[in-house]
Parts: sequence; structure tokens; C-alpha cells
Amino acid sequence: MKSILLCAAIAFAVSPAVAQEAPKESKGVKEEKLTTIDLGKQNLNDYTQRQMRMREITIEPGGIVAVHSHKDRPAMDYVLAGSVVDHREGQQPHAYDAGQSITEATDVVHWVENKSTQPAKLVTVDLVKQ
Repeated sequence: MKSILLCAAIAFAVSPAVAQEAPKESKGVKEEKLTTIDLGKQNLNDYTQRQMRMREITIEPGGIVAVHSHKDRPAMDYVLAGSVVDHREGQQPHAYDAGQSITEATDVVHWVENKSTQPAKLVTVDLVKQ
């Protein structure tokens, strides 16, 4: 009898959580656009052969991401921690710190380095061929 009462009490306590209606409006949420890439201007006509990829990249102090082109792979990066210096063809080097975004459209050829004494962490999203 005690176990039946215990099961009934648990079912009664849990039922409001299970039966809770899904919220129809958001609250306590702030959205800030960080960067965009106009895909229509990227000269890519093979979207059915691509996938959206998200990675976390750590660049150790003194680390370098070698020179590369985004001709076939537009990307956006968000610096989570640390800082990096972006070296783009035809431009002055530019430092990006935690909380900043880096946009790499199909016209970008660059390399990136971590000149600091702390690891840099980036979340990168790109449109890659499968």
C-alpha cells in the first residue's frame, strides 16, 4: 500500500512538468548580429554539394594558421578567448580579441597568428564541399 501511495505521489508531482505547455513567446533573450556573408555574391553554384560546418579551433601562443584562400569556402569566426592577428592579402594586419567576429568571404586570402602568451579559441562556421 505504501508503494502505491508513493507512486501516486510521484506521478502527481511529476505530471505538471510533463504536461507543461511549450512556450509560444521568447523572453529574457537578446540577439545581436555579429557578421553576415551575402551568399548570393560568393560565386558558388553548387550548394547541393556543400555542408555548413562548425568547429572550435585553438591556436596556441606563437601558433599560425598558414596562408589559405576562401575562394571555395566562405567562413565566419567568433573569437571566444584570447586574440589573433589576421594578415590579409593587400591589407594591413588586424587584431581580433575575444568577443569579436572575423568574416572571410570568397575574395579573402589570408593567414592568422596568435602573438599573445595565451591560447586563442575561435568558433568557426564555414560552407564546405562534402
